[in-house]
Amino acid sequence: MDDERLSQGLPCEGCVEGVPGGGLASICQALREKGRLDPFCLTEGRLAAFGELFEKALGSGPWSLQRTWAKRVLLGRSFAIVAPTGVGKTTFGLLMALFLEGKALIIAPTRLLAEQMAKRLEVLAQNGEVPKTVLLYRPSQAIRRALEEGQFDILVGTNMFFHKKGEELLKHQFKLIFLDDVDSFLKRSKNVDLLFRLLGYSSGEIERAMRGERVNRPCQTVLVVSSATLRPRGRRAELFRNLLGFGVQQARTTLREVFDVAALTRDPIEVVEQLLPLLGKGGLLFLPLQQGREGVEELVKRLRGKGFKVIDPTSLSEGELVTQLEEGDFHVAVGLCHLGNPLVRGLDLPHVIRYALFLGVPRHEMVLSPSLEPSNLHNMLLLFLQVLEGEDRREAV
Repeated sequence: MDDERLSQGLPCEGCVEGVPGGGLASICQALREKGRLDPFCLTEGRLAAFGELFEKALGSGPWSLQRTWAKRVLLGRSFAIVAPTGVGKTTFGLLMALFLEGKALIIAPTRLLAEQMAKRLEVLAQNGEVPKTVLLYRPSQAIRRALEEGQFDILVGTNMFFHKKGEELLKHQFKLIFLDDVDSFLKRSKNVDLLFRLLGYSSGEIERAMRGERVNRPCQTVLVVSSATLRPRGRRAELFRNLLGFGVQQARTTLREVFDVAALTRDPIEVVEQLLPLLGKGGLLFLPLQQGREGVEELVKRLRGKGFKVIDPTSLSEGELVTQLEEGDFHVAVGLCHLGNPLVRGLDLPHVIRYALFLGVPRHEMVLSPSLEPSNLHNMLLLFLQVLEGEDRREAV
């Protein structure tokens, strides 16, 4: 195909002769007459309808990357979205769940993120006038009954929910499964196996794919996995390639509008006090885990004494924390560098959070003296694993 036809969005000369006038409608008519590329025309029509819903729900249409993702879903292709925070991955997944006919499953890494997604779905559905039922899984009898009876259009849950209730999901047929933050999902091999069973693959097909065989057959469910960092681990990451035809591989971000700056000082808190007036509102301030809750409380007290608006998550419930953050009227929220901290994993507020400060280097500490505690042994073995290579490393794993 020559570059002139490509630049005009035309099919090849063998499919459509010449340059038909009348735009996409004429092209599709010519393709239908020859019985070729009909899915292309159908997808373009559905893509336009998706764009209308997108604009109605958000007030602005999808940008080019979101349109590309939408085309893949509408063509029935599973794929991975690897893009920085704030690009619109989650927004795309939520609106696509509202757009498609049939049930959709959305999995988030934490309960707080799942709650935020469910709330956004309700708002988007109302704005877009889409009469769909959103079910956020919680351990209550009424919600268990709704899950059992399939009384939902969009089901939102966490990785832990999927781990515990995945078997119960097998009775439902999903049109779309959207995994937000696939990195944490891949850490549990049981989750990955359940996911492919939910997609309709048998245990035998999964075993063949684990041995490196390609299993080429259509899948009725579209799987979209999303990540900002994507660092896949374990052999089961190959299942995505061998069963669905796309790879889950490590992401590399080379273009990012983020400045990484380090300051060497004897008094880091004094530097923070100098930076906050310059950086303004919408920051996160992290302390090393070793300083504990007492360190957080002491720093919050000192910064408030200097006139800064500071959020202390230790004194708030998760709901109260999100509410205060969404209001945006704060300089920093202070917390510890720990995965259990909702400030570390649990916020989807790119329109509010503008910067992050680390008071000291985030680190793990371990006792080097002999100890038979399982946690210490596990950490020590992980460290030793880093010095092994090749076959020795594979055997150790």
